[in-house]
Amino acid sequence: MELLDLNWTSLTAETKVALVAAGIALLVGFAGPFVSWWTTSRTLKAQRRMAADQLEAQRKLAADERVWEERRKVGADLLEWAASLEDRVKKAHDFYEDLIMRGQDPDIVSFIEEACISRQLEIRVRAYCSDEVKTAEEAFSDAAHGYATLFEFGEAGRALDGEPPSDELNAAIGQVWARQAELAEKISNDIVLGSAGRP
Repeated sequence: MELLDLNWTSLTAETKVALVAAGIALLVGFAGPFVSWWTTSRTLKAQRRMAADQLEAQRKLAADERVWEERRKVGADLLEWAASLEDRVKKAHDFYEDLIMRGQDPDIVSFIEEACISRQLEIRVRAYCSDEVKTAEEAFSDAAHGYATLFEFGEAGRALDGEPPSDELNAAIGQVWARQAELAEKISNDIVLGSAGRP
């Protein structure tokens, strides 16, 4: 058997072109699946990353919605509590003379203390409300208790003597109304203005 002489220089131009074309075809044949695999794996990684980002965004949005809904509920509960405390203070003020005329020494501090914010609501306020709402709630509560203390320790004697409420007591109840209005405004701002930043 005679060996073929495959010396590159002895080959014709057509044979050289055919060999180069076959080599390129072989290279493309091997490279094609690799390029396809590489492209597919990059596409799959990008799709997985995009799906994970979307899932994280959906989780964050769901968590934000839950927090937002709880904030709205806490605001409504806080307004309800504030209204009940305001009603107690108003009732005490309205019945000032009536209570005294009957010779009663009303325990206004206990009357107001019974309407203190519940521990559960206080915890929810601390967890979900803005600092402005927390500060307004404390100011309203302080004003109501200040009124009750003034009534109990400063006005009971006056009332027993048949004297009308002092200017100081009238100013104290004015503070209760003002702090309640401020609390309502802060809660409204917390909910309405805060919603502008929501997605």
